[in-house]
Amino acid sequence: MDVKPNQLILNWKYKEVDKKLKYDIDKCIGCSLCKLVCPVDCIEIGPVPEIAQGLIDDSNPKIMINEQECCYCMLCAVVCPTNAFHEHIAPEGQIDLDEFPHLAPFYVIDEEKCIKDESNEICRLCLEIREQDRNRVEEFYKIQENCPTECFKLRSPIEGEVILRENMLWKCDPTGCKACVNICPT
Repeated sequence: MDVKPNQLILNWKYKEVDKKLKYDIDKCIGCSLCKLVCPVDCIEIGPVPEIAQGLIDDSNPKIMINEQECCYCMLCAVVCPTNAFHEHIAPEGQIDLDEFPHLAPFYVIDEEKCIKDESNEICRLCLEIREQDRNRVEEFYKIQENCPTECFKLRSPIEGEVILRENMLWKCDPTGCKACVNICPT
């Protein structure tokens, strides 16, 4: 594992293929989705409540990854709502990336309502996200709020119900993962 300022880089090599999984400490909100999907249970949640409360420095990783156990399936990168994980495979084209799991976008665009300009393009409000196919929830909320035709709608990436345990509320950071916000029907 390589350690750089605010970044951990896990390396896996086999013959000519080099896989890297980069974890950006600053982007991680400690939501634990990566831990939940990890098939080999190599991710542990760090001191998220202490970081959220300012008791320890927020430059500490909110998760710990066991490099020896990691299978480099990249599921953590798929489910991360803040893009704290990035995968890199070299040489490019050596592995078919369509073989890796991926999520559908967290948004739906009603093309009939969407504003078109003279070149039949969509308005500039959500163009950048559509071109880069980013799944950044905080950007989606801004677009949905500001879309003049209400053609941009968020889809919940999570299904289920939230159970609030009063004795655990001190651990919740309402500005963090927003899992409760994402599945709330109201």
